[in-house]
Amino acid sequence: TLETLRDTQGNAYALKEYDARYQVRALWILDPTRVLPVIEKDSRELWYEVQGEDGRYYVHNMDMIHVKHIHGYGYQGISPIDVLKGTSEFDRKVREFSLDQIDSAITASFILKLTTTVGKEKKEEILENFKQFYKDNGGVLIQEMGVEIDPIEKQFIDTKLFDVEKITRARVAIVFNMPAHLLGETEGVNYASMEQMSLEYVQGTLVPIVRQYEQELNRKLLIPQERRRGLYFKFNVNALLRGDMKNRGEFYFKGIRSGWFKPNEVRALEDLPPEKGGDKLYMSKDLFPIGEERGEPNEGNQ
Repeated sequence: TLETLRDTQGNAYALKEYDARYQVRALWILDPTRVLPVIEKDSRELWYEVQGEDGRYYVHNMDMIHVKHIHGYGYQGISPIDVLKGTSEFDRKVREFSLDQIDSAITASFILKLTTTVGKEKKEEILENFKQFYKDNGGVLIQEMGVEIDPIEKQFIDTKLFDVEKITRARVAIVFNMPAHLLGETEGVNYASMEQMSLEYVQGTLVPIVRQYEQELNRKLLIPQERRRGLYFKFNVNALLRGDMKNRGEFYFKGIRSGWFKPNEVRALEDLPPEKGGDKLYMSKDLFPIGEERGEPNEGNQ
């Protein structure tokens, strides 16, 4: 919910609720339109002015979780929807114009030229015979002496108008810091593998968002004693970068043989149950320190 509000309103706020021991037990999401960051005159500290149901409240910045989208002036974010208002309005008007072109397009298919002037009844008779002959003969026409038939070339809509959709997608991708190919834009996209596409999305889009949440939660949800113990919040995005079976197998193989993956850790990543003996780190015996002869004991074993 916080992320949805951040991506639509530009700001997302959650008020901390404490228990009797002054430990955070809940985060209450607030309506971002009712919250305004303000600076206290004397201390110059950041507070949040909340328009509640029963009046106005002021909350210190350490008691409020605040994540924003496009950072604006001061301490408040800018709504990406507001940034895209001009783009969406332009896109809407172009689409309306295209529909008007279709509605007002010429519906006739031929121009029937007569060499002589005829009366109204004769025109209607000629036209009716023309339509009936065209219908009865599968669209084939016979041009008689004194009559010219010219087809009308139809172009309901300028094909260049479809480029507007590309412009809209490109602007949306820029505002939300997303790769354009995730919005359906394939022109100019050239990736060797799905891993490269996922890597661009994770590094360029998700990591900056995740980092903002991590910093906010680490600062406002951990007490000094917890920080000294080394506790911190961290979102794991590695699962989004999992490659195909071949690449994953090679990655796990190197990790286990090099001693930085336990077999059960790999099994957990693959949604498999742990096995006995899988909680140990293993090192390949064909590795030994540079500069030492094979079979000679090192200083630690003498």
